Amino acid sequence: MATAEVTVQRLRLRSRLAVPGLMTKVEDALRVSTKPPALLNRLVLVRRLRLRTAAGASAQALAAQLERAWRQLAAQACPIEQASDTAEAVWATSLAVAHQALLRRWLRGEPTAAWFWQRLLPPQVDTAWPQRAVALMLATEKDMPSTGSAVDLRKQALQARLLLELIAEHRMAAQFIAAITDVQVQAVLNLIEKAPSGTPAWRHRRLHAAARAPLAASPAPSAETPRARLFEVMTGMPVVAENPVIECSPAHPAALLSEREPTKIHTPNLDGPAVAAPHFRAAIATTPPATRAVTASQSQTVLDPGLASPWSGLWLMLPLLLRHGLDDADDPLAAWAGAMRAACRRFRIPDDDLIHTAVAGLDLPAAESPYWLRTARLAAVHDAGLPLLRIARRHGAAWVSPERIDIEFPPTALDLRIRRAGFDINPGFVPWLGRIVHFHYPS
Repeated sequence: MATAEVTVQRLRLRSRLAVPGLMTKVEDALRVSTKPPALLNRLVLVRRLRLRTAAGASAQALAAQLERAWRQLAAQACPIEQASDTAEAVWATSLAVAHQALLRRWLRGEPTAAWFWQRLLPPQVDTAWPQRAVALMLATEKDMPSTGSAVDLRKQALQARLLLELIAEHRMAAQFIAAITDVQVQAVLNLIEKAPSGTPAWRHRRLHAAARAPLAASPAPSAETPRARLFEVMTGMPVVAENPVIECSPAHPAALLSEREPTKIHTPNLDGPAVAAPHFRAAIATTPPATRAVTASQSQTVLDPGLASPWSGLWLMLPLLLRHGLDDADDPLAAWAGAMRAACRRFRIPDDDLIHTAVAGLDLPAAESPYWLRTARLAAVHDAGLPLLRIARRHGAAWVSPERIDIEFPPTALDLRIRRAGFDINPGFVPWLGRIVHFHYPS
């Protein structure tokens, strides 16, 4: 649910007498009613919203009723992957993330009979999961109208690629390709290959990190058929194995950074079981904290504090700006990097502070962006009622790896104003950053 967009799937108006102009008033109320910050720049699915009003009520009165209903929904809404079947409101960071969650349940064989999963299904699709997955990829293209720019084309292709990565992660690439038709294979290839030449900066970094690991000699590309070409595309993708919605144990972020041996790539066999795509976890930026076993003489587990800084609240600028249109920037990575550097300069953070070390480990573009810093300052005051300086100046520690950014705050840093504004809600996997971002508040 974006700031100026509310989609009503079914609207019922019941009245004993005809009320002229009621439909127009309802439309105006939906458009002008103020939504809570926790619902902005998200996909929010509402099961049912019932209002009772007088026949002569104005659009302003209806908007006031809607605002009270929005506040109740903001308190009840829960992440879509953690929601029960009876939930009245669920949310996801975007339609693409919701589609990934739905596909993940299909691949795991989990039920999708809940009302919110049914809302995500493309119309008139009641077949096996491979056909439904293709319909999701093509529906993603139709649900996101493009202006024809290179950024829009990359976004459309990226969303289809993320769904293909999930299929490859679950070792079902061969089953997927064998079950879909030739027309569907070609449609998927056309969709993921429509992005212009030139890999985004975050993609270069991920491919460069993967190239450092020793790979077995892979066969030469054989694009004899569209199915073989699609299989090669799927098995050559860097897989994102983490779930960006389900909470992980916050006490030990280092446990999420264990290394894994690379998987060898063999010649594809479309009739046999699928081959797992390669997955790497080699840390290249900052060595993660290591834990050791607690003995009887120890009072607590010894944990490396990571890159501790009194300015760790600057990391909250990422979800803050994501909620205010950062994804729509021409270069989101450069915009966020510029805002971080501009904030460090404005707040006069010392050069020896470890926040600079953590940011340097991300290999961000060297730029400053006063525009996005100004956006963050205005959003902090408007949404949380706090100046950005108060949000940024909070103690914490960061762990940075090629695939994750984990930030841990002490329990005393938890602020309900920041939580209600949604500034410390986990962004999950950020495609243009190439990492999963997770905030921890250990007890």
